[in-house]
Amino acid sequence: MAAALAGCTGSTSAPSPTPTAVVSSASPTPTLSEGQKAANDTVIKYRALIDELRAQYKPDISQLLTVSRGAAYDKWGYTLQEDFVNGYHQTGVAVVNITSTDPGTSAKQWVVSGCLDVTRLDIVDKNGNMAMTHPGGINRVAYTVDQDATSLKWYVTNETGGGAC
Repeated sequence: MAAALAGCTGSTSAPSPTPTAVVSSASPTPTLSEGQKAANDTVIKYRALIDELRAQYKPDISQLLTVSRGAAYDKWGYTLQEDFVNGYHQTGVAVVNITSTDPGTSAKQWVVSGCLDVTRLDIVDKNGNMAMTHPGGINRVAYTVDQDATSLKWYVTNETGGGAC
């Protein structure tokens, strides 16, 4: 902000009003803890990797292990295998809008909730024809994110969803 205001101080012309958007940029948004930030970042990486892998004809499912474990890994590993067997792939991307990051059942767990917009993606066959009907729309989703006790890395371990946002 100082750089933006510095350009205004040495001028001999009439001072221009300071934009209120810049002044009010320190709005009372909640400050996230390091754990919450890490959990949110993990969810964003997880969703981006799913989009990336699903767009490939023959995805390397082991890449999912960099951001997921447990039920989340099992769900998408299975889905990616099924897509491959059926010759399906994804066009477009899903967009996750995180609405809250709440403590889980331990100090090393967060539940990241939000809305998942899948209106910008399709599942198509090898010829580019619509292959699968998906629920579409913008749906509620919750990701359980756990920190590995040894590596201290965060992983999505479960994904649940349901209902419109």
